[in-house]
This record gives sequence, structure tokens and C-alpha cells, in this order.
Amino acid sequence: MAPHIRRLEPDDALLTYALARLTTPDLALAEWQSQLARTEACGGLYALFENDTPRALLSYSRAIAHDGADIFVIDWIAAFDLLSPERAATRLIGDFRDLHAAKSVRVAWCPDPPAAAFDQAIAQSASLHSVL
Repeated sequence: MAPHIRRLEPDDALLTYALARLTTPDLALAEWQSQLARTEACGGLYALFENDTPRALLSYSRAIAHDGADIFVIDWIAAFDLLSPERAATRLIGDFRDLHAAKSVRVAWCPDPPAAAFDQAIAQSASLHSVL
């Protein structure tokens, strides 16, 4: 069977739990099940499957751009493959983007930087004014 992606549902919890723990080692099964039960309005999780085996997971949240366009923000990705986990992750990202391109959805990535670096980066792009 060719690799394919699909949105994960609560019934996929046991099948994908070990892969999800690559990103969050202390993730409890009940917490994973609740994440899979989120409505699409909040975001969700997709997986790349090869021969019915999950190889990569992608978690996304939703946002609205200043022009009103939908944005799917990739929060994290986890992949496992004996030879090339990067290939699995790249395939999942590409297929995820292709799937949503027809819906005029923008796909973005939001790494989890340290708060200080994030705050500083935003402050540097601000219009700052001072008396001195």
C-alpha cells in the first residue's frame, strides 16, 4: 500500500501512542486520547501511514491571519523510520500542505523558542519610541 496521510481520530490512540511519546515522553495515554478527540476548529493531528503503520505525526493548531485567511500552524512533528525518519517527516509535511492548498489555507510552522528569544525578536521588530 502506498504511503498516505489522514487526520487521526480517537480510535487511533493505541496505534499512534508510541510515536507521540517521541515528542512528549511523559505523555499519558488518556491525554493523547483527548488530543485526538479535539474538533477540527481547534486544530488536530495527522499521520503518515506506510502499510497501515504510522511513520510520522503532525500536530497543528488553527489561527486567522490579519486578512482573514485560515492558517494551519504546525506545532510539532514526530517521525520514525529505521533508515530515514526525515523522509517520512518531509512526506507528511508536503502531503499536509497539498491537502489543504485547495482550501486556500496557509500552512505555517511555529517552533517552540525560549520565551526570552521570542519576546526579544518581536520587540526588535516593534516601532519603539523614547524620550532619550
